[in-house]
Amino acid sequence: SAADWLVGHVMGLMQATTTPHLDAAWFRAEAGLMETVVTVVVLPILMVASIGPVLRQDGRRLFRVWGVGLPVAVLAGGAGSQLAGLALSATDALCGVFIGAHSQQLAGHFSDTMASGVTSQAPVVVSMVISALTVAGAVLVWLEMMVRSAAVYVAVFFMPVVLVGYIWPATAAMGKRGVEILARFLLAKFVVVATLSLGLAALDGQGPDAAVAGDGIMLLAGFAP
Repeated sequence: SAADWLVGHVMGLMQATTTPHLDAAWFRAEAGLMETVVTVVVLPILMVASIGPVLRQDGRRLFRVWGVGLPVAVLAGGAGSQLAGLALSATDALCGVFIGAHSQQLAGHFSDTMASGVTSQAPVVVSMVISALTVAGAVLVWLEMMVRSAAVYVAVFFMPVVLVGYIWPATAAMGKRGVEILARFLLAKFVVVATLSLGLAALDGQGPDAAVAGDGIMLLAGFAP
């Protein structure tokens, strides 16, 4: 019963509360403070990035700093929260393609398939082991989705400062790396949902084998991203 409830609870949380709300008032207030920090950091980086091209009289590198790096850093940093919000919406839309109209039945179908397989044919000790695996897989997915939500908040929060590094070619890799990390956090939910959807389609059989397969799918979904 505990394993059945936990699986259903995790499925419900995955569909409802694991999506970050970047338009929340508390987040916008903190993001405003980070924008203040950016205004302080931009000028020193511009000075350091301009010294080399000026001394070498390299107009091309100077244009790269002022004509490309600065506009990209300012525009992308200012619109980072909005762009991340659009990416979150796109990720949820992709998840909806796999869940579709069966979002309400996803938790019940998944957990019922495993629970019925455990209780119908397996001995008590085997049922205990399979239930423990079910709890472990569900907790792993639960923690992963919660950490993913928090990581998106942190990544978007620091994104304006990270993108300032794009001004200077020597630190441009830092900005690219920050965008890559944020993209991985955003797509993690899609990987988990798609894995669970694939496993749900495969769980046509009954019995302990189906229950173990469900546990394996839960664990794979937790480690897939």
